[in-house]
Amino acid sequence: MDGQMYYRCCGRNFNTFTDASKYSLKKQCTVKFGRNIIQTFNKSASPNEVRKSTLITTENILPVAPKKSCVKTMYSTKCLGKNALSYKIWLLVWSDIGPTYYNDALLSMFKTKFLKEVNLYRKLHGSPPLSDNHKYLSAVAQQNANLLAKQKTLLHFSSKIFSTIMGSIKHCYMSFLMKIWYDEIKYFDFKKNHFNIMAEEFSAMVWKNSRYLGVGIATSDSKVYVVLKFFPKGNDRNQFKSNIRNVIMNKAEK
Repeated sequence: MDGQMYYRCCGRNFNTFTDASKYSLKKQCTVKFGRNIIQTFNKSASPNEVRKSTLITTENILPVAPKKSCVKTMYSTKCLGKNALSYKIWLLVWSDIGPTYYNDALLSMFKTKFLKEVNLYRKLHGSPPLSDNHKYLSAVAQQNANLLAKQKTLLHFSSKIFSTIMGSIKHCYMSFLMKIWYDEIKYFDFKKNHFNIMAEEFSAMVWKNSRYLGVGIATSDSKVYVVLKFFPKGNDRNQFKSNIRNVIMNKAEK
């Protein structure tokens, strides 16, 4: 066999994402994959003869993760699907570390990457970037996430000034969360001007009039509870056409 995909964590290589993820949680380190650790070699070759493979294209390659990479939301369960455009965005954000098993030591990194990924999706739709420089919004998001983790369930948070999206997901799928939510675009009808519960997370993420994002993350057993707060409030009745544009192709091609 001329090539092999493997996962690297704390200096060790693993043949499966599951094994690498378990070791990541134990040692509190990240799992890496991708072009920088894909190697071409002959089984009989010595370690010194192993050479790095030539760069491969990613046009038709989807995230390497277990099939059931799913997030549970208030009203449904959404799973990782095939979307070449969102995968390009995912690569821009996560290719340096690959699919990463979440642990509390990575809280700040995940919040930063979530903000970056959301803003790249927003750019595709002509929406301005969000800022995380809103201490109250961030504090409320974290408080909500802590409560969900404590209760071990999703709860409804109503507000006249914030919009909220939330979900619970397994530690090993965390790096795919924003992509899963963005891919709800397949349920969204840009010709209509009303709320679609199956695309609730997507529409909140790209809502044009929102300016700030607060992210809350908390763990409970094998699950991670994530809360995103947007201000000004999105998903406003009869405002969808003016706040959500279809993908702007010249931005998608960049």
